[in-house]
Amino acid sequence: NAIFAAMTDWERDPADPGALPDLPRFRGAWADMKPLGRRLIEAVQDRIALDLERTRTVSSKVVDSVQHPEKIIWALEAARSLAESFTWSTQLPPRRGGRARRMSGMVLPFQEVRGIKQQLGGTMIDVILTIMARSMGKWYEGQRLRGVTDLNTLVPVNLRKPEEWTENVNVGNVATGIIVPLPIKSRSPLASFKEVRKRMDAKKQDPGSQATPALSEIVGALPRPFATWMADTLFGAVDLIVTNVPGILVPRYLASAEILAAYPFAPVAWKSPLSVALYGYRDHLHIGVNSDDNSLPEVEKFKKVIHKSFVELRDAAAAP
Repeated sequence: NAIFAAMTDWERDPADPGALPDLPRFRGAWADMKPLGRRLIEAVQDRIALDLERTRTVSSKVVDSVQHPEKIIWALEAARSLAESFTWSTQLPPRRGGRARRMSGMVLPFQEVRGIKQQLGGTMIDVILTIMARSMGKWYEGQRLRGVTDLNTLVPVNLRKPEEWTENVNVGNVATGIIVPLPIKSRSPLASFKEVRKRMDAKKQDPGSQATPALSEIVGALPRPFATWMADTLFGAVDLIVTNVPGILVPRYLASAEILAAYPFAPVAWKSPLSVALYGYRDHLHIGVNSDDNSLPEVEKFKKVIHKSFVELRDAAAAP
């Protein structure tokens, strides 16, 4: 959201900001042409500095754990929870994943989606996950995979409380990735919403979910081959990715042209049929659908299923 705001303007023809300030040299950046020998020396210096930084990060975590033994117990509980999340299996048959990816989009009326949230309570991501759970349930039913009842779903969320958004505006998000078994077999839209909300509330309080930011920091400090292996192992257990990015509800401009739509992008996890990202812009909820052409070739039909699931939940929420 901040990147989109920084790249675009509030006005069609904004005033000239003047000359840009001189930017500092970032590690690894070659802003000007230098002799090959000098560039090699700087590359080695940058690599040594990066390795030292990684070592300091790991050392600080070890020292902090020794000084605060209670954190070791919490870390063990978080590790147990994470292990359960990533080793739990949906009993899906082997998926025929491929290299081809198809990026497509669709829109839902933003006010109507917010209306569902206001009528049922919970959060916007609860509403979105319910729509996606019912959509995936219908799709797997059509694929005759009736034994699948839950999908291991990665949901990036912000753990900052609403009261902190104005008190600590410069802190940024405290993001984490929640792995939640998404129920896809509930017959009633309202029953689906209640179960999704219950599972998400429980996962937000789970030590494993709260430890994800620290885990990401530690993994980033590990040697690249080990970090790559760990990421592949963890994301291999993900069946679906759903993320909701807070948007900008007023028109934006780029090079004097009005931006009419903004579709977000989320990468497809290894062997996952698709990922779904949502972004509210102006009066629509723009949905970016990134699908694997091999495991989900009929993505246009699937988008119609998403819209049908939205209508079902909207009508159920509005009923007395």
